[in-house]
Amino acid sequence: MKSYSSLPGVQGIKKHKASVMKKLLSTAAITSIALLYACNPQEKASSTKAIASPVVNAPVEQTSALVTVKVRAINKNGQNIAQEQDQKFAPYAYSESSGFVYPKKGPNAEGFVELTLKPGTYVFDCYNGSSSGLSPQRFEVKPHQENLVTLKYGEE
Repeated sequence: MKSYSSLPGVQGIKKHKASVMKKLLSTAAITSIALLYACNPQEKASSTKAIASPVVNAPVEQTSALVTVKVRAINKNGQNIAQEQDQKFAPYAYSESSGFVYPKKGPNAEGFVELTLKPGTYVFDCYNGSSSGLSPQRFEVKPHQENLVTLKYGEE
């Protein structure tokens, strides 16, 4: 019985297989050298910054702490409208970035309504019909300080 390895076609396959293995080994060697060169620890880090995308280097917006703002309304006599029995005081704040912000609770015992807002510029007004004579007010809400807004009745 003849061995398959002695057939002429099998010898060609063996040579081809050896040739492919040599090519694979040389490709692996070249790839390894390229990887080692690319991961050179002595390369300066500043060159990485030069090619980095501007989006990667863009400043990250820090989360602003929320600020409590006290809002009150006074009538022509300087009295808190929220403390008067016949008046209902329902303020809101508006900014282009936050939209409309409404209070979660009504006035406290001192007549203030509290809103929790991000720092920024807001317009404060009242949405209750009985307090519609209050004049809107633009106010800059700032962190780390008392933020008190007074809406006045009958002033423009």
